[in-house]
Amino acid sequence: MQSLLVLCLTPLLPGLWSPQVQAPTGTPAGAHNPVSMVDTGDGLALFGPPNYPSGPSYLGPTNHQIGSGSLNIGDGWPENFLYVEPLPAPTQPVPLVVMFHKFGSTQNDLTFNTNFPAEAGAQGWYLVCPLAANTQHFGSLPSQVHMEAVILDMLVRYPLIDRNRIYAVGFSMGGGAVANYAARHLNPAKPMFASMVAMSGGFALKHTYYSDVPVRPFLDFWYGNGGAGSADPWKMARSSAVNFDPITLVVENTEDLARNLLHIPMRIVRPIDDPVPYLPVQGDVMAAHMQTLGATVGPNFDYKFVPFGWDAYDHKWSMLDSHWAFNWMGTHTLTLPTSASTLADRDDTYFHFFVEQDAAGAFTPFTWNIDVPNNTLSFSATANLKRLTVDTLGAGINPLLQFTVNLATADGLADDIVITSVPSKPISVLRDTLPTSSWNYNATLGELTLLETDGLPHQWVITP
Repeated sequence: MQSLLVLCLTPLLPGLWSPQVQAPTGTPAGAHNPVSMVDTGDGLALFGPPNYPSGPSYLGPTNHQIGSGSLNIGDGWPENFLYVEPLPAPTQPVPLVVMFHKFGSTQNDLTFNTNFPAEAGAQGWYLVCPLAANTQHFGSLPSQVHMEAVILDMLVRYPLIDRNRIYAVGFSMGGGAVANYAARHLNPAKPMFASMVAMSGGFALKHTYYSDVPVRPFLDFWYGNGGAGSADPWKMARSSAVNFDPITLVVENTEDLARNLLHIPMRIVRPIDDPVPYLPVQGDVMAAHMQTLGATVGPNFDYKFVPFGWDAYDHKWSMLDSHWAFNWMGTHTLTLPTSASTLADRDDTYFHFFVEQDAAGAFTPFTWNIDVPNNTLSFSATANLKRLTVDTLGAGINPLLQFTVNLATADGLADDIVITSVPSKPISVLRDTLPTSSWNYNATLGELTLLETDGLPHQWVITP
């Protein structure tokens, strides 16, 4: 069920380490997360590749150069990022790697605590590490808005980035954030990850809140009103990949955004002796749940252990072999599924469907299948769903031919289905083989809306 991989480690460097922890406004400045005790605070003093200089001024070997950028998102949080440009400049499309930094660090995590720039240069790839709004963002919504803005900026800066080969790697806080970000960003018209590596990830924020008392002020800040104990469980769940009972470890199957990751090749990695005791628990539960959902250990999914380290505190970027990680990610290209059980947390696009919820502040599950040979769409097990708009052509359905839509709900409430790119008013609309007037056609928009009247299983057949 689990495999073991010995990753290459680098010798320790002598020196001193001084944490630089930026607490969000409104939280106690002294609040400190045990995750940040070592290898946090933008310092390469304790470890790193031999003779690897520290500091953002490092331009490295001639196969790459490091640049910095800054964006004004408009929310009061400055967004700074470091990026790596391969040298010479690519003449054909190449991948982009997005790095999610650890707790307490900044975009300088890239140059101070990893050898990723040299590896990206060797591969001839682009690489970017955003601040993502704050040093202790814990996958908050502002951090995700910032992260997407930086990725979009990189695509504008470097048109030769292959949009189908955008990879991601995250460590600790960033390991959990990368999984949640990937699970919440599923719009094919925007950047999506083709594969990812999550190292020692904090995948379950409610469990983190339960297990790590010193970190609670940060979660109260991002997911509550800043007061002690104010973090909203649902808001933490929407920024997690999985949530589970802290005693029984039973997964909450109604709020597992991990289900949205089955199409993304993923490696979960952690040291055997990670000294942050709740992170191995979260990694174990996450990996087991992915397999319960259908992920199969093999080329596209695995849970790997680093069996040893150079000191007693093996919670460091240096535990990840960047050459192995980059090589593995590079074997994958973005592939969209034709069926899935998807969980939405807001009105937005998920794969080929725009979700409109009955009520905000809750999850909306829906199971879908695209049968291109039979020109059929099927939706089932829906809940908290008001309307689903289908990108018909993107899904591969031909509205010029007779097509079928199958519907069934889990909550017993009627859902509307909007079919786009329909060039003219249909000749016939049948519901369970009978003509029905429970539909309308918008000629200006080319949209056919099926107005379901109940939540029972029904089959609609549309003849153009």
